[in-house]
Amino acid sequence: MKTIIIYALAFILAFASVTGAVYLLNNRYENIFAFNFTETKIEEVADSSALNEYPVSLDEYTKQVISEIKGELIDTLAKLNQKVVVDTVYKEIVKDEMLIDSLKKAEQAKLAANRTAEEKTKELEALKNQSQATNTAEYKEWISSTVKLYESMDSKKAAKIISGYSDNVARDLIYSMKKKKAAEILSNLNSEQIVKLTQAK
Repeated sequence: MKTIIIYALAFILAFASVTGAVYLLNNRYENIFAFNFTETKIEEVADSSALNEYPVSLDEYTKQVISEIKGELIDTLAKLNQKVVVDTVYKEIVKDEMLIDSLKKAEQAKLAANRTAEEKTKELEALKNQSQATNTAEYKEWISSTVKLYESMDSKKAAKIISGYSDNVARDLIYSMKKKKAAEILSNLNSEQIVKLTQAK
């Protein structure tokens, strides 16, 4: 919008300047449009009182006219700009209200989603804890019964079977056995397996 106003002002100033120049040149020369640049002869006015009626010179009069045109133009553009600004501001206010409303709705939806997520997380944690408690009890029971089974087996066979478990399970089995039986089973494993099973968790 500013660019349009600047272009309009520049155009009007150029127009006013050219018009003033044409007016001045046309008064000084015979006919500038026919390219007749012979100076016009100014007839002397017989009555000097007539001159007193128009005390302003031609240059001053031209400047005055241009100034008036500029003033009117600026007033017109100001009114036009004011209307455009008011319309734009109104549209922006409406947009802002709609945007604020949308943001409020989005915030409410986010809060609701967070609440739901928190509830689900609590439910999952409760289920996980319950499952872990059940698994821990079941695991301990399994270790206890499996240890009894391996303690009654030949140490070589037990060592071969235990080496097939993961390190953590094998470690739990070994440490749950009687020390003598655990030592016999470990003696049937290679040194790397022994290091893995006897090192701290």
